[in-house]
Amino acid sequence: MKDLCIKCGLISENTTKIHCPNCGVPNVHVVYDEVADYIDRLQQASRWIPVSERLPEVNWKVVMVAKGKRIIGLAAYHKDDHWETGEQYTYWRELPTPPEGE
Repeated sequence: MKDLCIKCGLISENTTKIHCPNCGVPNVHVVYDEVADYIDRLQQASRWIPVSERLPEVNWKVVMVAKGKRIIGLAAYHKDDHWETGEQYTYWRELPTPPEGE
């Protein structure tokens, strides 16, 4: 496991040191593997998914891109193998989470 200094960005082997060996700032280390996993989850959640890879859940509104066009919009996929708008889509992604309190 590795440490990541959140101030200077130094990646070092996990040690019991309480100061960064590069910048000397105390207690600024987080576990690098956990940060890398978190970044990977964020990237996966926000990536465009090809419809050839998988389709969204039935009747689930998603953001999509129309085939041969630069159109981005909202649509739901229906279990009888079509999108509610009748367009052919090539990519889709989940809607973002609304801000707290909305």
